[in-house]
Amino acid sequence: MRRISCVSSEELSRWRKLTYGFVVVLAVVLLAEGGVRLLGQDRLIPGGAQPFPTARHLSTWLLYDKALGWRLRPGFDDRMRRHNDLGLNNDMVTPTPVSGAYRILCLGDSCTYGIGVPVDQAYPRVLEHALRLELQLPGVEVVNAGVPGYSSYQGLIAFEQHYRELQPDVVLIAYGWNDLAHAQSGREDDDYLPGPQPSWTARLLSRSLLLSCVGIWVHRWRSVEDKGAGRSPRLRPARSERYLRRLLDVVRRAKALPVFVTLPARGDHPEHRRQMDLVRRLADEEQTMLLDGARLATGPGDFLRVDDPMHLSTAGYRKLGLALAEKLAAQLRRHNHGG
Repeated sequence: MRRISCVSSEELSRWRKLTYGFVVVLAVVLLAEGGVRLLGQDRLIPGGAQPFPTARHLSTWLLYDKALGWRLRPGFDDRMRRHNDLGLNNDMVTPTPVSGAYRILCLGDSCTYGIGVPVDQAYPRVLEHALRLELQLPGVEVVNAGVPGYSSYQGLIAFEQHYRELQPDVVLIAYGWNDLAHAQSGREDDDYLPGPQPSWTARLLSRSLLLSCVGIWVHRWRSVEDKGAGRSPRLRPARSERYLRRLLDVVRRAKALPVFVTLPARGDHPEHRRQMDLVRRLADEEQTMLLDGARLATGPGDFLRVDDPMHLSTAGYRKLGLALAEKLAAQLRRHNHGG
């Protein structure tokens, strides 16, 4: 009996040590998590390419989608984002336009969605406000159908499956950055999407900002390692052109007017220049209206955020929305007069 009692005592001591070690590790992790949340993820990982979307995104303001890879989560509202029941970063939208209304649909990525600003300051809302008040066109309705991370391939599918039924009169098409972005899967969008749905464990772990930061740093390290081997884009120029042409075709078959929109970038981005040149060439060949936002900026701080080479500042969203309004005003006046 004494021997059994001695063994039990040793086991109890071992369990106490394990428990103590676990508590210490847990305390360190919780302190680190608290430190990350206090400092903010942007301070620890300023700028640069990050994997998108993450399991954290897909468990909060995005949803996994079998055809598109991801889409906006309907009803999500955190002040900066305000998704309606149709999964648009917009106020409520009727399935069909009300009688006498003129509906403009804005297709695009995070620059159309309005990353970094409240939904009321994204360029689709600025465009609507300018057309209604400053240009005296009260019957105009502008719908923000931008989804962060979307390529032209996803835009084509989204329009065919979801947005065509909204019966727009004008469709603004603003894709580019994500077509030429690094393909994390190593395959182009039309060969890869939709990606695998994150497991419940991945979605649970994604709630941790600490683990999210670690994952982003690992992703960056791998990206640096892969640079020498050549990085493939999500859509090569030939495929990007194919899907943009197809998007033009389906918009026209929906009896809507397509309008291409280009967006500015900071610094020397040869890939971005080539993509914007591709859009300009398509607009010319297809005789499509073009708002060349990439050439609107007159200085480095005119359109873009200080800490971001691709996303617009509050002033940039406003300038782009006003420029779009000026471009579209004549078209809308002709519509109002039955022309």
